[in-house]
Amino acid sequence: MSFRRLIIFFIVAVTMLAATAAFAADARTYAVYPFEINGPAQYKYLSRGVQTMLTSRLNWTGHFEPMAGSANLKEADKPKNKVEEVKNVQTLGVDYVALGSVVIVGKQASVDVRMINGDGDSWTKSAETTISELIPAIDGIAQDIKGQLFQKPGSQKKSEEEKKREEARPDSPVNPEFVTAAGAGQ
Repeated sequence: MSFRRLIIFFIVAVTMLAATAAFAADARTYAVYPFEINGPAQYKYLSRGVQTMLTSRLNWTGHFEPMAGSANLKEADKPKNKVEEVKNVQTLGVDYVALGSVVIVGKQASVDVRMINGDGDSWTKSAETTISELIPAIDGIAQDIKGQLFQKPGSQKKSEEEKKREEARPDSPVNPEFVTAAGAGQ
């Protein structure tokens, strides 16, 4: 009887390992280059810092994972034009490459991130913020990127129609004695 249980255990274990390997194989990959910093010299250290922050915030284990050795990418290796960008995606063996810049003027900062895939398609996500709010801005950009790629729940911005529908809901239940989901208020 115990031999039978042992066989069943091994079959279940092998099945789970195979399923895990198949699940991990479906993960899309990305590489983030050091960011171009346009501003006072005292902020040049942010080039690697923003790269690391975006790399960690884009990571969604099993779905969207950074390329091994992504931290070793150098600013000098960044592609200079669209043809190099596509070649770079293919050479690195990733699904997407992220290029970005931060413009700092006084206490204000502007962050731009451009995602490029192997087909040459690209899109930009931007944020205007202060230097002290740079980390939450990068986090928001990463959420927007994951939302666009995966329609990840909670990461997409509401459309104008959804915002109007939410604003039209009453502040309190229509009939406090009888609460339903539709009349529950905001």
